[in-house]
Amino acid sequence: NSSLIQTALNSPQDPAAQDLLVQVCQNMLSFSQIFEKNPSIRTRYFASFSQNENVNGRTFIETWVNALDGLKDQTRLERIGLTGSNDVIEEQKKQFLTQRETILTESTTLIRKYMSEFSAGKAPLNFTTMGAALKEVPPSSVQTFSLQGRNAVVESITIDWNKSVATLNLYSDIQNLRNGLDHEKVDQVVYNEVATLSRQSGEQVSPLLDHFVIEMNDLPEAGSFLALKLYNIAKAESATLKDSIVSSWAPKHPDLQRNIFPVWDYETYQKLGVSEKKLGLVVFSPSMLNQMPPQMAPRGFKMNSIYVIAKGVDKIIQRYEDGDSEGAKQFLQDFSELRTLLQKAGFVGYSGSAYPLAAEFKSDFIFEQEDYYQDLLKATRENFSVHGTKRYAVLEFSNLEQRILTENKIDNQIHEDLLKWRDDYRAAQVDVRGVSKFDVPAPTKNVLLDNLKLSAIKYFRGDERKVIRWGLDLSGGKTVQLELRDSNNKVVTNESDIKQGINELYGRVNKMGISEVSIRQEGTSIALDFPGSQSLSAAELVKASSMYFHIMNEKFMTSPTLAESTHRFLQEVWNEAVVTGKKESDEINAIAWRHLYGESSSPDAVQPRSAAAKTLYDQGLRLAHPQDTNASSNLDINLSKITLYRGEDFTEWHGQTHPLLIVFRNYALEGSNLDNIRANYDPSKGNFLAFGVQSSSSGKDG
Repeated sequence: NSSLIQTALNSPQDPAAQDLLVQVCQNMLSFSQIFEKNPSIRTRYFASFSQNENVNGRTFIETWVNALDGLKDQTRLERIGLTGSNDVIEEQKKQFLTQRETILTESTTLIRKYMSEFSAGKAPLNFTTMGAALKEVPPSSVQTFSLQGRNAVVESITIDWNKSVATLNLYSDIQNLRNGLDHEKVDQVVYNEVATLSRQSGEQVSPLLDHFVIEMNDLPEAGSFLALKLYNIAKAESATLKDSIVSSWAPKHPDLQRNIFPVWDYETYQKLGVSEKKLGLVVFSPSMLNQMPPQMAPRGFKMNSIYVIAKGVDKIIQRYEDGDSEGAKQFLQDFSELRTLLQKAGFVGYSGSAYPLAAEFKSDFIFEQEDYYQDLLKATRENFSVHGTKRYAVLEFSNLEQRILTENKIDNQIHEDLLKWRDDYRAAQVDVRGVSKFDVPAPTKNVLLDNLKLSAIKYFRGDERKVIRWGLDLSGGKTVQLELRDSNNKVVTNESDIKQGINELYGRVNKMGISEVSIRQEGTSIALDFPGSQSLSAAELVKASSMYFHIMNEKFMTSPTLAESTHRFLQEVWNEAVVTGKKESDEINAIAWRHLYGESSSPDAVQPRSAAAKTLYDQGLRLAHPQDTNASSNLDINLSKITLYRGEDFTEWHGQTHPLLIVFRNYALEGSNLDNIRANYDPSKGNFLAFGVQSSSSGKDG
């Protein structure tokens, strides 16, 4: 909480910073409403707002209150300045400003009432204090660290060195409330906190009875490990980046010439005088310092990132943006070229005042590339993991069986890449998707010979199940699993019905004229192996599959006045899904239903679990009951559902910290509406489908 406030106070007039202040206040008010009768929990939580290093708690909180008062006055003036017309958009904006003003008023009243509790934050634990505590007990026993009230929910961390398990122990007062009548809201607070800890530490946190645990090993029976020191990667990447900037960026503005605006590495930058540090580019990676922050690395910089810091540029850009002079235009053009160069290298740019960084970087523009080591780690094809301090990439070893399975997996990936390469090359030769045949080089290996070699290696290595399998191994293709459902949308489990389904599929496949298709039963499912050489398989599969396209509910997903509430609601749903391990679509919709309606089984007696859920419900959001799976193509904007982006982490979620979207329950298109379906593979996209729409329908109302 303290870091979020400090970030917002760096630039209180920035709309993003103002939104952040309101978000912190919303969290604070929601927490206070739940725990207003529990002074011990409330005291721990309030203290977190001044939990910062080298900061006077009371002065910090008073500065925060003054910023909230200023924002409240600004919001009131903006509301009064509205014309008062009956325009729908203006009415929504008025409601939004009124709600914000109420939040700010209640927040300042609460802070002033409990000023002493808000000002009582302790200095955070750091790498030095935790490292010293680790050495006090031999690593062959169980060790418990008390957080001494620094977290409102987690009291201590217990490490069992023999079992390689860390346990997050909740406070007894929190546990008692979780067992009480109002446990849903308390559980949500716990889920939110644990999910935040999981994201920040890069650790997988799982529930176990009334605790949460972190398994310190990824592999069963892990007995040893290989640690790759990321310092060397950061050093090489930074040197390459610096050379690239020097050779590829040639600014014309006199203030950006090398003699005025040099390019430094961080070691050189540290040796400069104060006046020399005002203008220039600094290429910096905290992990290169070979020590942990805060002793060496400036506050706020992350160990898993490489930075390019444009010293003094942020203020110059703000001054030049409204200028019409040739000098201003040239400066912005030169800086735009630098931005484009770094964006192509995977960097994201932002103002130094937008993050809680060290004071010396407040006037700078900063480019950041996260997880700079990923390309190298992926090239090894090994299952390296990077956790915690982000200083090492660790590869675990357990036993011979696990190592054989890993080597088989790596060899399979190499062969699959060769198959995709071959398919991409063939597609390019016939100019599919507008790709020139010269864009994709010919494979350097023969697919047949590589398959024979792979089968022989796996046979003698010990995986006798992987002896030559003609068909998919040689030609690529697809394996599709189907489940049968009856007219009531229930999964068919009767053995004779499944056999009848297999016979029906055989008939359909024969009509399609596709040879070498393997159809088999796997439990209550039916699996089909389609060789990729059959051109009709992708189209026919899609037409016969349960592929549906839903319309996004734009009122909640894109409306400026509801975007924040929607984000908070979906984030809370995703937090619970992550912590409880319930990430399937039907499980997430069940969680969302409980958040919106509470534990009530009737939509008429709702008890939204959070302020965000109540806002969305009051604005008309209604979710289909999780057990109601009936949907049609008829336009219905009354009921919505939650769907997910593909991808394992936030880098694939289009800028969101969760993969969730609100869409209408009924679908707009299904597989039978699609035409000219083509299955393709692209290195940047993975497998994807290209298609046209054959037919669509619209209601009588258009």
